[in-house]
Amino acid sequence: MMDDESSLPSREDIGSESQGHQTEDAEEDSNWIFLTNIHLERSDTSTDYKPLFDVHELSVVGVEGLEEGLRFPFTRRSSSVWKLGGWIELPVGIRAVECIITCEENEQIFVRIDCGLEFGERQARRQTIPSGDTNVQLELSWDVQEVPSEVETADELLHILNSSALENSRQFEASGDLEYISQAIEIQTLVIGLTYDGYESLPGFLNNLGNFLLHRFQHAGSTDDLTEAISAQRRAVDMTPEGDAYLPEFLSNLGTLTRTSFERTGKTEEITEAISLSRRAVLLCREGSRPTHIVLANLANTLLSRFESLGSLGDLSEAILVLEEAVEVMPDGYHKSSQILNSLGVAYRLRFEHSRNIDDIVKAITTYQGLLTVIHDGHILMPTVLNNLAVSFHLRFNETGDINDLKRAIAEQKRAVELTPEGHGDLPSRLSNLGLQLGGLYRRTWDSECISEAIAAQQRAVDCCPDDNAKLPDLLNGLGISFNLRFRGTWDHEDLVEAISIGRRCVDMTPDSDVRLPTFLNSLAVFLRSSFDETGNLAEIDESVSSLRKAVSIVPPDHPDMPVWLTSLGDAFLSRFKGTGDVNDVSEAVTIIRKAIEVTPEGNTDLRVRFNILGRALHARFKHESPPVPDDIAGAISAFNSALALMPEGDGSLPALLGDVGAAYLSRLIQGDGHVDPEDFKTCISHLKASAMSAFGHAGGRMRAAMTWAQLIQHDPHSAEVLEAFDRAIVLMASIGGLERTVRSRYEEVRLEDTSGFVRMASASTCVLGRADKALEWLEQGRCLVWGQLTALRTSLDGLSEHDGDLARTMMALARQLDATGLSRSRANVSMPMSKKMSLEQEARDHLALARQWDTLLSTARAIPGFENLLKPSPCRSLLRDLPPTGITVVINVHENRCDALALRSGQDEPIHIHLPEFSFDKATQYRRLFNTQLYIQSRHELQEEEKVDDDTVGRAVARYIKPRAGDDERPVHGILKALWIELVKPIFDALGMPNLGRSSEPRRLPRVWWCPTGPLCFLPIHAAGIYGVEGSEGTLDYAVSSYTPTVTALAEKARYSRPIGEDVSGLFLTCQPSAHGLAPIPGTQKEVQSIFGKALEAGVRALSEEGDNLTTEGCLQRMEEYSSIHLACHGSQGMTGDPLRSRFAFHDGSLELSAIMKRNLRNADLAFLSACQTSTGEETLSDEAVHLAAGMLAAGYRRVVATMWTIGDLHAPEVANDFYDYLWRGKGSGSGFDGAGVGVCASRCHPTSTKASG
Repeated sequence: MMDDESSLPSREDIGSESQGHQTEDAEEDSNWIFLTNIHLERSDTSTDYKPLFDVHELSVVGVEGLEEGLRFPFTRRSSSVWKLGGWIELPVGIRAVECIITCEENEQIFVRIDCGLEFGERQARRQTIPSGDTNVQLELSWDVQEVPSEVETADELLHILNSSALENSRQFEASGDLEYISQAIEIQTLVIGLTYDGYESLPGFLNNLGNFLLHRFQHAGSTDDLTEAISAQRRAVDMTPEGDAYLPEFLSNLGTLTRTSFERTGKTEEITEAISLSRRAVLLCREGSRPTHIVLANLANTLLSRFESLGSLGDLSEAILVLEEAVEVMPDGYHKSSQILNSLGVAYRLRFEHSRNIDDIVKAITTYQGLLTVIHDGHILMPTVLNNLAVSFHLRFNETGDINDLKRAIAEQKRAVELTPEGHGDLPSRLSNLGLQLGGLYRRTWDSECISEAIAAQQRAVDCCPDDNAKLPDLLNGLGISFNLRFRGTWDHEDLVEAISIGRRCVDMTPDSDVRLPTFLNSLAVFLRSSFDETGNLAEIDESVSSLRKAVSIVPPDHPDMPVWLTSLGDAFLSRFKGTGDVNDVSEAVTIIRKAIEVTPEGNTDLRVRFNILGRALHARFKHESPPVPDDIAGAISAFNSALALMPEGDGSLPALLGDVGAAYLSRLIQGDGHVDPEDFKTCISHLKASAMSAFGHAGGRMRAAMTWAQLIQHDPHSAEVLEAFDRAIVLMASIGGLERTVRSRYEEVRLEDTSGFVRMASASTCVLGRADKALEWLEQGRCLVWGQLTALRTSLDGLSEHDGDLARTMMALARQLDATGLSRSRANVSMPMSKKMSLEQEARDHLALARQWDTLLSTARAIPGFENLLKPSPCRSLLRDLPPTGITVVINVHENRCDALALRSGQDEPIHIHLPEFSFDKATQYRRLFNTQLYIQSRHELQEEEKVDDDTVGRAVARYIKPRAGDDERPVHGILKALWIELVKPIFDALGMPNLGRSSEPRRLPRVWWCPTGPLCFLPIHAAGIYGVEGSEGTLDYAVSSYTPTVTALAEKARYSRPIGEDVSGLFLTCQPSAHGLAPIPGTQKEVQSIFGKALEAGVRALSEEGDNLTTEGCLQRMEEYSSIHLACHGSQGMTGDPLRSRFAFHDGSLELSAIMKRNLRNADLAFLSACQTSTGEETLSDEAVHLAAGMLAAGYRRVVATMWTIGDLHAPEVANDFYDYLWRGKGSGSGFDGAGVGVCASRCHPTSTKASG
């Protein structure tokens, strides 16, 4: 180490021999050890003494060949850090060196510095050293580096190492391998550690280190690298005198680093400094003789960065001029020409985004495509070029609508992401770009795989972006857009909640001066409008309008995105009008949308969207105003036709637009002067049919068009399209809630409460046409959609197994996976950490992949001759063939227009059609409302009459078990049962020729009837219909034994796959839960279970009883697998609307949910007696979906279920259950097996309004 500042020492200046710490085999020409980068740092936390403490120098002692007491000065770098001004050079073999650190007031600290090193290694060391001041704690750090002995001088050594670092950097640029750039940084750090502040080449070494650190930051994302790079580059600039030929390069590189920091932090002072540094560099280059292309490119990139953040068009224009100059002066064969050309492509793209001049985006694409011909796959710039090319293709797609551009964008973006290593600074933005492109494809195709992949990519982008990164709001905004898009396709409200949460976060973290704020305000407003359309919450649409007004007000009128924000504002006013009916809102919408159209460049693909919204606004105003204004509907139709003219073939929004056109023509027909224009009617039908029959686009929009089409032509019995229209609507209805969705989300997506009435309308219409077979098929296809899907996944594939065993086994395994996933997949919420949301999103994507694989396998199976209809809805003839061989199934279709019954017998070719003119939808609704009211009044009245209310009368529910009494004929409930008998049930029995066998008849001799009601009739006791309490009374029990089935298909499936119960599982498991947490005690359940258990033992039935806290929910599930039948005496409750799998039985340790039951392998399940409240009541808004526990137990595998239609009292439930089992086991021999055969007969022995049997 030398104190001379003019040159570095030669190797000969330092002796090669040593003693004391030298190893025995050390030789004169052995390699050398350098101790470099020596720092002393205070590590104590006290601040009181720091200004009073300082260190001056380090002296080396006790090493032969070194001058005794050789001193090296410390330079203070901060209040608590000092750096040694040089290095210590030692022969290999020295394991340690003794040193003295001199502090202020000549205080000395003795320290032993370890320098042992294995050959060829470099190591960083750190140790704590003692201090004379107890308040001062010190740490010494240093690097140990071995250097080959053939290097003659230190100067030579430094330049060899510097060249090695540069070579590693070049290898990194060619391969993108981080190992190379890390090695370059390590070597360059050593080089700098071997120099001192006055060394001539130090600024160049620092400049190189800054470049290396920038490369690693860009690829690994460590902000420490960027901070260290800026620090090194500033030192290089500060050390370089004016007039030095390299100063422009150092200034330009510092400007690049400062710009990079701005892009991470968003601090405007950084970009201002970066431009100042870059301009100064260009000026110095032009004054001197240095090449200008590099500094010109850096200046241009800095200007582009400021333009993207602050939006100054002057920056963009200057950047393009500067880049074009850089290309002109760039020498032929310049090895970094690709970087300059890439920047020029970016500039063209940005100018296109502002001007919408198609020539600019074509120039950008051409530039990038040219670059791809001269760089190879491993080139460091390849991911950047691919990303920019993909973004440019996407922009051109948005302008022209050419879907091939969008597909190319996605392909190139995926390549860019694949080539970008984890931790790279640009990975988040590239993932976000991929998400936006996939979202665009989803808009065109409504392929759920696209939006699922988009959200996964964007979640990953957000997750790997630091919270303080300035680009984070952009990434979040893109993710919010995708969540809103998926909501529009699936109606999953959780997606919308997530989108709004993200939108608010973006707005909150963006200052008013940021040019991105209007974009974020627009996104939030769109999310809020979507939520208002779903919830009707006026506060949301008011906030949406307010946000958009702000967005429009803070940008100049000629801003390129002004048409976008005006469109959103107009759409928000239109939505608010639909909620408030204020005509001023819709008129404002019309005015704003017209303005948006005026400022939209000719040929822009968004014009079709704006024309469509204008059409909807004019149409809405036409329907609202009285009298309607003909110009509005004419304008609406004109606007819709303009949108159609701009719509490319295959666009996913085309069917919805066709539906809007048809609806507009329909409005003109309905609200005209009474004269029906045949051409308008024809055009209306034509557009609705085109929408319905489209093979692409969102199925919900096509379904609604088909429903309107069918409704319009249903009254024309001569139309050949009646059956086609209804058939198309029902097929689409059944296809919406796909297997890739959870059960809950299928209910949400299909909006079943809006469609069930249509299925009944279709059936009624076909009954008029004399097509009872088609009426039955449609009722089967359009009702119980979700249960039908679950049943299909559990259907045996025995026939396919005989033909292709491997395919059948694969399908069954996949079906089990789909079944389990659909039942149990969790849903994300806004409070979850991003890692959990990403995990759930991956589960959703896996679920989607399973569904796609299932579709593929199903298509393969259906391609086999004889299996063309595998798992398709059964035609009428098949349904009739597979019914139970004895008994009658009666489907009752109740619609506003008419009421019909379809009676089915096994082996018949056609249903027996029975028109029921005396019964109606209105009557069913009225009876149901009155019946519920009377049951409630009766139960409260009897409770009030009790002189003592004990635990038994509190019971399981509100209603009580009411025994028939003489003279009850005047009671309203009996009036309802009488009306059901006269208007509904008796006409059916008469049409079927069924005789009155009398109540004294042996029930086992009565014919069996399975009722399959629809609509509000599902909530009325058909099995109890009759005339009671008078002479000559009669009812259903005099004619037949009643059971219920949710669908004919469910009954046919049970009959088709009926098999004997294995002796090892045949038996009855009973449990009661009298003290579930938070619910009223029901001690009657204990008496009930104990009594039935005793009867089972007497009858020789294999039985097991476990009560209360002796049984957990998991234990109950295990018992359900071990016993073919179960008796549950407990509290029961329906699941939330749209989530039937949340229906549950209350246990002491929690809830036994239907979803948990359905996950079990209940292959031998037979009878379930649900002695709980309202277990077959169902959800009023989903009457045709059988959303109740009884139907769920059937879907879980039980063949027969006994359930309650209403609440049942704890005192009387045991009476009902005991009556049932008494009859079931009457005359049963000891030791015989147990099954649920005769359940319907046994249930008929109970009071007629208490229970009903299914299956």
